[in-house]
Amino acid sequence: MGPESMWIPIKWVFYYVVPGHEGHLLAELVLQPGTSLQTALTYIREKIDPKACILAAGDGRKAYIAPGKYLDQAAPDEIQHTTWERVQRILTKQFASGPAGSSNVLMKMNLSQIADVNTELPDADFWIVVSGTKEIIGMPVREYQPEHAGISIFRPDLVAPESLFHYIQVMYSKGTIFPLLCRRGPSAYHLDLETIEGMPIMLQI
Repeated sequence: MGPESMWIPIKWVFYYVVPGHEGHLLAELVLQPGTSLQTALTYIREKIDPKACILAAGDGRKAYIAPGKYLDQAAPDEIQHTTWERVQRILTKQFASGPAGSSNVLMKMNLSQIADVNTELPDADFWIVVSGTKEIIGMPVREYQPEHAGISIFRPDLVAPESLFHYIQVMYSKGTIFPLLCRRGPSAYHLDLETIEGMPIMLQI
């Protein structure tokens, strides 16, 4: 491989919202240098909820936003090339007000402090794949399988099932967290229930 064919991956960051979810979510994706904004938006929509609407996107050097519109629905001449500082100011102002009692304070908790985690939970809020290839370990799913780890939230006052599902989906989409936590068996990788219970969760309270 010659120097002309080598490239250093660039981490893009995306802020987005999902109907029915309060506040904005964060996703990250590693892309090749020179990737256009439209291509990046196409890639990220394949990783997150298809109902998601993108608020802002960019890498560590530049950011894009379309004030008053969703980034993925704006015309090219409505998209502004800006700084992440301005993006943060806009998002903070946009989501500063919410339901009574809400705030922008973040609280770190383990998953076991807000949800029961176990297999064979057909009535769980959703499930996590705990056995298989490294590519699917940690994937949150909505269909019950007895071998999946069921997540049953017992603190709905802190987090809604849909919000937690998307939080774990973002962690899974990074592609680097769950493979490091799993162990390799004779024919598959496994993610222990104790490891899932100890997952750190950042909650906005």
